[in-house]
Amino acid sequence: MPPNSSTQGTPGSTGQGSALAGLRFKRKTRDAAAPSPEERRAVKNVSSMAARGSGDGTEADVARRSSAAERPHVRSDTSGRDVVANASGEIIAGPSASAPKASDAVAPLVPPVFKVTERGRAPAICHAFYGRVAAQGFLKSMVITSPNMDYVPELPVEREVVKTYADGRWGLREYSRWPQMLVNDMWHIACIPTTPSPSVPDVLWRTLCPTDWEADRLTGVADLGFIKEDIRTKLSEAAKLARAKWDVLAVGSDHQAYREHGDTLLLILRLAVERMEKLPSQRGIAIAVAAHVQRVCLEIAGLCTYLDVVVARLELAVADPFPPLPVVGAFIRDPSSAQTCTRVGIPTWFLQPLTHKVKVWRIVQFRKPPMDWSDAPSDPPIYQNPHEVAGITNLTGNWVERMCLAVSKLVCGVHLAALGVGQEGLSPEVGPSAAKRARTGEAEGEDLRGKHLQMRPVDVPQAARSAGKSRRERKRLLAAARSATANPETASSFKGNATSPADDGSLQPAKVFVLSPFCRAPLIWVQALQKASPVPRSRASALYFYPPPFLLDTVSSKDSAHLHKLDANVARVDDKVYRYLHNLVRIRRFCRARLFDPSMSSDPLTIGEWRAALWGDYSQKGKTPKGANPADIRRAKRRQEEWNAICRLFGRVAMFPPYGEDMVGSLRGNPVKADDCASDPSIRQLLLWEAHEINFRSELMALDMHLVRGDKWTEIYRWLREEAVSAVWGERSSVLSILPPDDFSGQIDRWSEGWTDWETRRKFLVNFVKLMTRWPDFPDALCELLAQADAWDTAKGEEVSQLAVGFYVETFVRVYQRLPTPPIRMPLCMI
Repeated sequence: MPPNSSTQGTPGSTGQGSALAGLRFKRKTRDAAAPSPEERRAVKNVSSMAARGSGDGTEADVARRSSAAERPHVRSDTSGRDVVANASGEIIAGPSASAPKASDAVAPLVPPVFKVTERGRAPAICHAFYGRVAAQGFLKSMVITSPNMDYVPELPVEREVVKTYADGRWGLREYSRWPQMLVNDMWHIACIPTTPSPSVPDVLWRTLCPTDWEADRLTGVADLGFIKEDIRTKLSEAAKLARAKWDVLAVGSDHQAYREHGDTLLLILRLAVERMEKLPSQRGIAIAVAAHVQRVCLEIAGLCTYLDVVVARLELAVADPFPPLPVVGAFIRDPSSAQTCTRVGIPTWFLQPLTHKVKVWRIVQFRKPPMDWSDAPSDPPIYQNPHEVAGITNLTGNWVERMCLAVSKLVCGVHLAALGVGQEGLSPEVGPSAAKRARTGEAEGEDLRGKHLQMRPVDVPQAARSAGKSRRERKRLLAAARSATANPETASSFKGNATSPADDGSLQPAKVFVLSPFCRAPLIWVQALQKASPVPRSRASALYFYPPPFLLDTVSSKDSAHLHKLDANVARVDDKVYRYLHNLVRIRRFCRARLFDPSMSSDPLTIGEWRAALWGDYSQKGKTPKGANPADIRRAKRRQEEWNAICRLFGRVAMFPPYGEDMVGSLRGNPVKADDCASDPSIRQLLLWEAHEINFRSELMALDMHLVRGDKWTEIYRWLREEAVSAVWGERSSVLSILPPDDFSGQIDRWSEGWTDWETRRKFLVNFVKLMTRWPDFPDALCELLAQADAWDTAKGEEVSQLAVGFYVETFVRVYQRLPTPPIRMPLCMI
């Protein structure tokens, strides 16, 4: 045991200086001999004795000795040299210290460098985690590699707001043309084609610019127009091809989620195409709608590619990757998804950390979008919020689906305004428009007639027309009208004394059904309307979405050639009718467009307002109304305000000049002069059919939305309901199908026997009955008949038609307190 071992480890000892000096010597581990086992045991004994040195036995002394035992101390080795040993006796410094082990050495950390690691020519398709090409750009510790492509597109960094630009695209977030992050259950986005094919025409990649829009001068509004006709035609054909291809693939597909998504895309596509074809819009909105048609068509094409090609490759158990498809591809974060996409041939850009193991053959820069892509925000903005001028808030990671639905809602989600209900049918969910139009203390007839707007029956003496009738006389005439309508057999033909007493000018066609001498309604509708006539008067004015047909089917007293041919009990005289017809040719495009454009007052108008609109004198009146009593003054003031409102709508919003007989309109591409309205009966027939059809479709849509409370539904479900309503008059479409084609082409007579085969009429009848099953008080008899719809023959169809039309008319009268507008037979000039 070395001497003085108990004191050598204490501070201030004489041996500590020489030990510290020994630490400055260079270690000579190769020359020093390893201590023997006996020497190691001796060292341990010395250390134990040093730890058990003298003390007072207190807690402080015990702690002091324990701390001293744990500290390194100086002692002499077997050769008498001073060394430093730890608490266990192992020599850690001095001439006898052992050499450090190789396993104790720590290699210095070398950060990975983004560089080319492989020489030579890269394989056509390399490992999913390697890069034939690689780019880093603004990424710090990440790198984007592609195992099967020769370029790296710029990474679309996720933003809170995705903006819409002037060309209708979404910049780098345009998923139909630029790779996006792969989203689970939406792999078809990566399968959107990048090259044209017979089923995917090249117009879908056309960059839309302001010169592709042209104003529609016939609408009357300077800044409203359409995408040029040749582009619209090509986009419509592309939409038909997309629908046809999807219909074929969806039948045999087992992927329920993708089938449902495809059906939703078809619904959106129909909305966008009809919006593009039928509604004039501002330049920016029209371009955005056309770009949305392109976008949805391409997404449907990607869905078809996924189900037709990629799904089959996924099911094949092959190790060799397929050649990359000519599709958009995707950025991928998940390693397993990167391997799968590489194997099935989807262009892959793998976003991964930069490590020493990443193999790179070539370094490239990010590829920028094409030069023809716009970087200017859309004008007008597609979406407004307090923080962004144009864009859609992106609150979820899966923004692609959200963005598509949001833009569809903004640019295509048009709806029909509510039709104000009658006083007895007011409900909380209806807006204030009905209440604003309530007329207290005055009759419907008094509210809507003007001096130059009077309609009178034929061959009625002047004294009978001008003389006022007592209340008793009006009650007697009203009772006679009810008696006539109680027996349909007395008015089962299209001529005769229907339900309107010829000598009562106070009864309006909105309340009492009046047969038209210029058009024919189906007999089933005539009987149902006769049964519901006359409708009791209400304090709410009757509203119409389009000019009421009964304003257009009167005759002029100057037209003696027609007077002797018409039944005096049916025809009504209005000397302004030809002016109405001629001016309607001029303003009809605006009347159609305003139905779905809130900026043009899309609310329905009263009969008096439509008369003022058809009259065409759009100069406002500024004189103070006069009257014999305060009630007459209020009535005159209200009429003046209504007149001025119509003048502002048609004279300032639409910029129509006041009517002149020398003006020339256009109908079906043919010029129409004032004299043509009197000499050419086909003009009146076309305008009458359009007025009946638009009003019938609008009223059916408005009534259904009111009864099922469609305004409370989410957008997608409301679109589906509107699609079901549109199946009553044509193919399943959108609410825009309310508007027939401007040239009246492609229409079908749905109600008249002999004009359309029974199977075609049966399809529309079934859709009509199915639609009403959700209405209150739907008849049980119709439910039973609907269950046997496949077995309906012509006789059974007549029975169902009578019940269905009767229920519709009764429901409409109960809600709106007026008669509905019936559909009529198509004129011969349309066949």
